[in-house]
Amino acid sequence: MAFWSLSSEDETIDAVGELEELKRWLKQRSNAFTERAREYGLPQPKGMLILGVPGCGKSLIAKTTSRLWGLPLLRLDMGRVYDGSMVGRSEANLRNALKTAESISPAILFIDELDKSFAGSTGSSDSDGGTSSRIFGSFLTWMQEKTSRYL
Repeated sequence: MAFWSLSSEDETIDAVGELEELKRWLKQRSNAFTERAREYGLPQPKGMLILGVPGCGKSLIAKTTSRLWGLPLLRLDMGRVYDGSMVGRSEANLRNALKTAESISPAILFIDELDKSFAGSTGSSDSDGGTSSRIFGSFLTWMQEKTSRYL
């Protein structure tokens, strides 16, 4: 089962309207993954959460940041993670996807509609046997304990 779609975007960060402070920060940090930055002691970006109303450019920011920073864009499709065929299969799918992402790093992991992915996490035992809660817990644990420096 394929979880990733690698993307190459033709548009540059300059195609993004407004958001000047974010674009300035992204351009400033574009060299954060170089050997020179490591020698200087510059901390590498660990992550960025972009949220906003539909249509405000979140996906475009992810795509153009990938191009600006010269990093692959990995899109995690949470719809493909959920698999009701066997108990525990969805959790295994998420672990395998995150392990794959770490093996490709440095990369940009793009999870669109993250809020909908874990929508049932607060009371999912009534609707999906607790799968959403376990997936959400696994994802948060990975974010806290991941060993890869670059994802």
